[in-house]
Amino acid sequence: MADDVPGRLTGLRNVVDHYELAVENRYDFLNLNTVSFQYEFVSLADVTRGGSEKVVKSGKVKGPDVAPRAQGRISIPACKEDANLLRITATDLNGRQLMTWSQPVGGQLSFNDRQVKGFRADFDSKTGRLNGVEVNGRRISLANGPRFVAARRSDRSLDQFYNHDDKQAEKKKTQYTEFADAGVFVRLDTLAANRIVARYKLGCMDSVVYLLNEAQGTVSVEAHYNFQGVVDVMGVMFDYPEEKVRAKQWVGQGPYRVWQNRMHGPQFGFWANDYNDPVPAESFEYPEFKGYFAAVNWMSIQTDEGRIGIVNLQPDEDFVGVYEPRDGRDHILYTLPQTGISLLRVIPAVRNKVNTTDLNGLSAQPYWANGNYVARFVLQFE
Repeated sequence: MADDVPGRLTGLRNVVDHYELAVENRYDFLNLNTVSFQYEFVSLADVTRGGSEKVVKSGKVKGPDVAPRAQGRISIPACKEDANLLRITATDLNGRQLMTWSQPVGGQLSFNDRQVKGFRADFDSKTGRLNGVEVNGRRISLANGPRFVAARRSDRSLDQFYNHDDKQAEKKKTQYTEFADAGVFVRLDTLAANRIVARYKLGCMDSVVYLLNEAQGTVSVEAHYNFQGVVDVMGVMFDYPEEKVRAKQWVGQGPYRVWQNRMHGPQFGFWANDYNDPVPAESFEYPEFKGYFAAVNWMSIQTDEGRIGIVNLQPDEDFVGVYEPRDGRDHILYTLPQTGISLLRVIPAVRNKVNTTDLNGLSAQPYWANGNYVARFVLQFE
């Protein structure tokens, strides 16, 4: 949030019959009681209903007695109706809107009971990966996943820092080197009629657990993987033909994508946009369709073949990636690895035209992976 916005809100806390939020008065001379706060409790659509949002309760509270540059709390009456989002707009004494914040409340949005007439998931017997699904006799080509993906900037050494031992390092500062998963697929275990486990050894992917619900056209996935080392990108991904994608809707932060070192700005809510692929500095279509999206509760991707729904069961840990951001024509900033449709624990930082991310502060430093990780999500096809 911008430093010149008074009344920065943090720390939403549910206290029986009301919500409390910490507030910081960033005015230099005015008390925060000169500001009013309009609140709205919003019911957001789930992944199968689509649509947008419905305000179920609204009201206004006066700003608390908080001196300039001091901190305090504001109290918002609780909402008895089902709501997923609390949106608060600050208005100054002259009636000007200063800022709107939004924070999730309530539980995880999921699916309703929509049924499909026929559903079949295909698995590759040589890799254990999902290799497409068929819904009502129509194929949806989400395939070759989930598989492990990780990469680091190519001018780095394995200890994070600029690789002075590589005489070609300067030429590689916009490129990324992918880590190949040297693991071996062991077998597919069918533990029940609707429960399948793909097992791996000697590599980064450990196992993938699939739970099928043919009536609803869903595949619940737990992908267990491990990695030790410096990464700029890490997670699991699927392939899907980009030319068949038409639009997306999601509940999460938006409408803009994020980078590891540019997380502030997007607000939690319902968002939608059509496919676009602008070239930076040459075409100006915003918000960009492709990129990494934070705190995604669910995302619905519309394609020529049907709809691919993703419910992210760990929105506070994993980003949803929709292909990879595009650089300008001369690629002076980055040429990112292809990540398709992905659930990513680590997303890259973005540099500027002068400095690589090493010189852009702590938030732009690479991630030191050291252990076991899991991506939990549900795919629904329609």
